[in-house]
Amino acid sequence: MEHDETAPVAYTGLRARRGVSLIEVQVAMVTLGILLSGLGPITALYIRQLRQAEDRFDAQTVHYLVPSSDFWTRKLGVAASVTTVDPGTTSLSDPLPTPNTVLLETLQKSVSVEDVTAQVDVQATQ
Repeated sequence: MEHDETAPVAYTGLRARRGVSLIEVQVAMVTLGILLSGLGPITALYIRQLRQAEDRFDAQTVHYLVPSSDFWTRKLGVAASVTTVDPGTTSLSDPLPTPNTVLLETLQKSVSVEDVTAQVDVQATQ
């Protein structure tokens, strides 16, 4: 007896699978949706904090980086504060280096903690 090529082939064991089932696709979509829903609030918080930082450092306003007058305050990590008022010359317990021009290149705000990282370019004033 010859084998008919058009007849369906009956599998005696496990059927060979091709592709994925509909339930697997649905589980993948639900998992992806849950992961993406957690991304929304984090993105909104980041955008809000970035706008606050941009408002604080307006490009039209001149900002001054004023060194702390107390030696121990500078030594413990609060080296300077940012102000829009010209401080003039300040008297420090140790002498200041020569004046420099400081350009703010980037400003990054951390989402998880209250830290602001600024990248500056310091150029010697002629």
